[in-house]
Amino acid sequence: MYEKDFFERLNLQQLCAFLRTGGRLSPKAVEHGTLWERIRRAEDAWEAAMKAYRDKILTTDWSDLPPRGEAAVLEELQGGIMDAECRLESLYFEAGFHAGIRIGWELAAAQEPEQ
Repeated sequence: MYEKDFFERLNLQQLCAFLRTGGRLSPKAVEHGTLWERIRRAEDAWEAAMKAYRDKILTTDWSDLPPRGEAAVLEELQGGIMDAECRLESLYFEAGFHAGIRIGWELAAAQEPEQ
């Protein structure tokens, strides 16, 4: 861990994923772009997932489903939305982490040294 290039390999996206999920989920690859650009792309993907969900709801034949089959179909159709929400949640966590670090630095800089 204390290798020469450890801090060069350290990635804030992976650190935030570890803190948020305890290491259960980690980003498959580092996403490039500023935080704002990544959030914008994730919001666009969420909107596209919502539109796809709406289209699937409208084209599904609900009359042929067994009584409990509706819940299974809805769960299957919501997969894209859930993936997009998970991605947004991780990006918002990262944004909060950035803000927390920045506030901490500013508070630390504002404190006068004890005498």
